[in-house]
Amino acid sequence: MGLMKQLIIAAFDDWYLVGRYITVGVFAVMFDITLLYVLTEMVGMWYLSAAVLAFIATFFVAFTLQKHWTFRDSAGGYVRQGTSYFLIGVMNLALNAASLYIAVDILGLWYLGAQVVIMGFLALVSFLANRHITFSRT
Repeated sequence: MGLMKQLIIAAFDDWYLVGRYITVGVFAVMFDITLLYVLTEMVGMWYLSAAVLAFIATFFVAFTLQKHWTFRDSAGGYVRQGTSYFLIGVMNLALNAASLYIAVDILGLWYLGAQVVIMGFLALVSFLANRHITFSRT
C-alpha cells in the first residue's frame, strides 16, 4: 500500500476527531468568507488583499480551536505547532491566492463561489498535514 493511502487511512481512524476538524473547518470557512465579503463589498478592498487579511485573522482563530478542541492537545508546543500550522497555512494561502486569481481573473468565476470550492480542497490537504505533522502524537 502506498504511503499516501496509508496516511489517509490513518488520518480517518477517529471519526470524532474528523467531525471536530470539520466543525472547526466549517466555522473557519464561514468566518473567512464573511470577513472576505465584508472587506471586499463593504470596505471596498481588492478581493486578493481581502483574502490575505481574512486568512491572517482566520489563522489565529482556527489554530486555537484545532489545537485545544479538535486535537485536544494541552501539552504546550505552541512554537513548534504554531510554526508548522502557520507554514501549512502559508502553503494554503499561496495555493488559494493563485487558484482564486485563475478562477476569477482568467476563468471569470464569481470570487465567493470560487473561494468556497478552493477552500474545500485545501481543507483535505490541511487535515492530512496537521494530523500527521502539526499535532502528531509521536
